[in-house]
Amino acid sequence: MIREVKSYYLTTSRITHFILECESHNGIPIVFVHDILSSSRFFKELMQRMPPNYHCYAYDLRGFGRSQSLPLDATKGLDDFSEDLQSLIESLNLRRTHLVGWGLGGAVIMKYSINHSDRILSLTLESPISPYGLFGTKQEKGIPIFSDYSGSGIFPIARRIQNSIENRIDNNDHFSMRNFFKYITCFPEYYSIDEETENEYINEIFLIKIGDDFFPGNNKESENWPGWCPGDKGIFNAISGKYHNVEEIINLNEKPPILWIRGEEDAVISDKSLLDPIHMGISNIIEGYPGKDEYPYQPMIKQMKYVIDKYRERNGKAIIAILEHCGHAPHIEKDNWFLSVLMMFLSNSDHLILYN
Repeated sequence: MIREVKSYYLTTSRITHFILECESHNGIPIVFVHDILSSSRFFKELMQRMPPNYHCYAYDLRGFGRSQSLPLDATKGLDDFSEDLQSLIESLNLRRTHLVGWGLGGAVIMKYSINHSDRILSLTLESPISPYGLFGTKQEKGIPIFSDYSGSGIFPIARRIQNSIENRIDNNDHFSMRNFFKYITCFPEYYSIDEETENEYINEIFLIKIGDDFFPGNNKESENWPGWCPGDKGIFNAISGKYHNVEEIINLNEKPPILWIRGEEDAVISDKSLLDPIHMGISNIIEGYPGKDEYPYQPMIKQMKYVIDKYRERNGKAIIAILEHCGHAPHIEKDNWFLSVLMMFLSNSDHLILYN
């Protein structure tokens, strides 16, 4: 059965959000939080297929989709997003809820759990950003390569993406949003999204608010390779390890069960991410690369696994699911598998056995 999805705007104590909702009388609440190059729209098909006993919500983060574009203070990490989520949950009168976060959304709900674990039934982390931010760190504990976290913040590819969004580039350019979605976000060998849905996704990406306060943020130069470090505004600075570190989740007194689900072929969140500045150093696009001993790849998967293992050691329940032939968007690329794994986890995580 395909469930009806309604849309509306909701003004909370902090911001006006655009909401998608699948209603269920006295249903179990579940809130979906989207990734960077996306919006709530990317969860619509999943919400339509959720069992009828789940009351589903998805919303556009500030500066994304149709939600209000309020500035993002990067020096607070993802606090703005986290507190927006809290005000949304309060406005929806949800006492406790399941949370599903994809990419950036996974980082948001991990941050949210540190301040509001009493409001969470479970956390599903789909292809989440490393607990130690995006780029500029090394080893499983997320140690900064340089003290200023050079290499994180507004990396060159982010500027190419900005240009594609600003100019609505939808052609054969490598960094057109259509090509980025098909060949980097998704695993291209198994790509099977219909043209109408794909067009809707791309149009949603074009709604992202561009500017120093939003996407991608402001620049700051560094004396260290590769020549930049985090500024103090916007999304890519907010997810730098300088400001974003959610390792503290392992110390929660009340630990919600966690499902970490990812695609085996994820090119974005990986121990050798295609977006890592190192690729530009190796190819000499950015000169002066000091070598892998001094500036290694960020081991994003190892970093996430380290935090998950510590979470388990401290009596938290966590399950890892890895989907074959799948990239960064399992709920879209492997929708049947994703839904099956999610439902098994939400129904009875104690009995779910997956390889890790």
